[in-house]
Amino acid sequence: MRLAHSLLALAPLVLPASAQDALVLERGDPVDGLPGVEISSIAGNGIASTGDWWAAARYSAPSPGGDLLFVNGATLFRSGEALADGNVFIRATAADFTAAGDVAVLAEIENPSGAGSVDALLWNGSVLASTGTPIVDAAGASVGPILMIEEFALDGAERILAIVTVGPFSLPPEYRLVEIDPANPNEATLLLGGAATYPDGTALERLERVDVNAAGQVMTSGREVDPAGGFPLRAVRLDGELVLKTGDIEPTTGAAWDLEGTIFGLTTVDFDLDASGEVLVYGTLEEPGNVRRALARGDTLVVRGGDTLPGETTPLGQIDPYGASALPDGRVFWSGFEQGGSPKTLYLGDQPYLRQGDAVAGSTLVRVLGATNEEITPFPENGGFFLYHVELADGRVGLLRRRLSIGRFGCSQSIANSSGRIGRLQAQGSDLAGGHELRLAASDLPPGQFGLFAVASEAGTIFNPGTQGSLCLGGSIGRLGAVQQITGSGTAAFFVDTLALPVSPTVAARPGDTWHFQFWFRDQNPNPTASVTDSVLVTFR
Repeated sequence: MRLAHSLLALAPLVLPASAQDALVLERGDPVDGLPGVEISSIAGNGIASTGDWWAAARYSAPSPGGDLLFVNGATLFRSGEALADGNVFIRATAADFTAAGDVAVLAEIENPSGAGSVDALLWNGSVLASTGTPIVDAAGASVGPILMIEEFALDGAERILAIVTVGPFSLPPEYRLVEIDPANPNEATLLLGGAATYPDGTALERLERVDVNAAGQVMTSGREVDPAGGFPLRAVRLDGELVLKTGDIEPTTGAAWDLEGTIFGLTTVDFDLDASGEVLVYGTLEEPGNVRRALARGDTLVVRGGDTLPGETTPLGQIDPYGASALPDGRVFWSGFEQGGSPKTLYLGDQPYLRQGDAVAGSTLVRVLGATNEEITPFPENGGFFLYHVELADGRVGLLRRRLSIGRFGCSQSIANSSGRIGRLQAQGSDLAGGHELRLAASDLPPGQFGLFAVASEAGTIFNPGTQGSLCLGGSIGRLGAVQQITGSGTAAFFVDTLALPVSPTVAARPGDTWHFQFWFRDQNPNPTASVTDSVLVTFR
């Protein structure tokens, strides 16, 4: 029986009109049903393609503390509580959801008989598979019990794939890929593992990652041994076909990939699978005389350490191996650090998305503590959102819900304004025509100065003598709203009425139309002048 949406608040989360960035779960929040008890830390979080989000947290108490699993802000499980089948929940490490409302949770549980704690995959509150669950092959013959469940992937068809180790405990452990059917609990079917050999003759040594997209394509990564001998190589496969392996040449650079490392424990490589079947790969590019961390999606290089992104003045120092995600619209979400030891910055495509000093949730960002690497599908009404574990200047620590940026980067500026940065612009909300929410957010601006947003039907390049920066708008140009004062944190925002864009004559955005946006502002840099942000263009659907 599925868990009821009304009890779990598990209906896909739809952001209200004009919703701002907000902390949806904070350190110090009270725990329902436990007077005087509050959340002490947040251990993990993620977002499903349904729009549902989860967070694993720990709470403090006089003695002892415990763990919780939140779904869309509501408590789903709490340490010590009995599950539907009588087992006792201890903690959760991951969750995912289906559009039908089913909930899959990777958890640690305890049997009331006193047998000790075990790994378990829960399905709607009951144990679907756990330590000791038998694994059978395609013919139904037993191939051993599950020892530990390392990770799982769930697609929209309620197909559950999991990487497990098999018992009894041994070193090195043997990893296997199994399928678990919700209609047939307490049994797992072997798909890949042991001494498996691929059709190309390569033997599997160790599985490390699995991902499934909405189309049912299965990505696996792990260590393989070539039959000709040599050291094991890391490889990525899609539905069993080789996509990339250590030593392959990256087509857009001619550099060789080094994918060595280990997924469990110290993570040095990361992989993701997007809705179109492209694999996102993180590793090292070994170029002649230069070795750099890099990120690629399919055959396209996304970014490398040492690159200077459009609109930025400082090169990247390194790419972070955590939190990379391939989005359905072709962009990549990733994280990295600028040269000089700056705090982590989150990027969407080639633009900064969240970094130290940004105005968020009524305060200022101090640092990013972590980020989900779950792929999400933008929701038509509001454009979707991400969750980030952050610390703010007012002392709050928690999960920041930030809307997904839409549109594409238009043109860049080359002169920093008096804030010391080049002004940037993001479009947030929906790219659907018909009057859905579209918000423009400008940042890295000189505090206290005045400016306005503008829209145009075409791109252009207009440089006015005596000013700093080029207006990147052409065709029919209109002013959005009134002149406004830039906030003390260097930001400005405006909600666009896409049914009445103020060009001559006033028009509504139609499917297939591309509109260009930019923010113009006055500055003292060091003499009185004017400048503009980078531009953003949005193609409506």
